Amino acid sequence: MRNTKLLKSVVTIVTCAAMIVPQPAMAAARATQVVDGIQVSSDIKNVRRGKTVALRGAIVDQSGKPVAGAPVVIAQQGNVVAELNTAADGRYQLADAAPGVYQVASYAGVQTIRLHAAGAPADSVDGVVQVIDNEGVARGQYCAGGASCQGCDQCRPKRFALLKKVATSPLTWTAVIAAAIAIPLALDDDDDAS
Repeated sequence: MRNTKLLKSVVTIVTCAAMIVPQPAMAAARATQVVDGIQVSSDIKNVRRGKTVALRGAIVDQSGKPVAGAPVVIAQQGNVVAELNTAADGRYQLADAAPGVYQVASYAGVQTIRLHAAGAPADSVDGVVQVIDNEGVARGQYCAGGASCQGCDQCRPKRFALLKKVATSPLTWTAVIAAAIAIPLALDDDDDAS
C-alpha cells in the first residue's frame, strides 16, 4: 500500500515536470528559418484589411529608409495572386484583397499573414513592414492611426487583455492539469488502517 502511494506520487511529480520543462525550450525557438538562403518566418501575422479593402505593407532597409522599386510577390495557397513593386515610399498595396491566408515574399524574406475583414482579432494590425537586414530579417508592424496615434493600444483598447493572456498561457494550463492530477491523488483515502 505504501509503495503504491509512493509510486503514484512519483508518477505525478514526473508528469508535472515533463509538462513544464519543454516550455522554455519552445519559447526560445526561432521564429524564422533559412531555406536556400531565404529567411522564412514561421509565425502568422494577423492583419486587418484597410478601409479601401486592400492588403498593404512596406519594405524598409536596416536604417528604416524605404526601399523603392523592390519586387513583392503575394501568393495564396501556392498560387501567385500579384507581383508588385514598392513605390518611392517603400509601400505596396494589393487592391480588392479577399480575407484569407497569404504569403508575402520580398527581398526581406517570406512572411505568412492572415488577412481579416470585420471582426479581426485584437492583435491584428493594419499592415506589415518587412525590414531588410544584413544579419537576418527583422519584422515589425505599423499602425495606420495617423500622427496623433499613441500606438495601437490607444487606437483600439484591448478589453480583458490580461484575462486573455492568463487564459491562453501554457503555464496556466500546466498548473490546471497538474492540479487535476495531484488533487485527486492527495484526496485518495482508500488506505486501510489495518
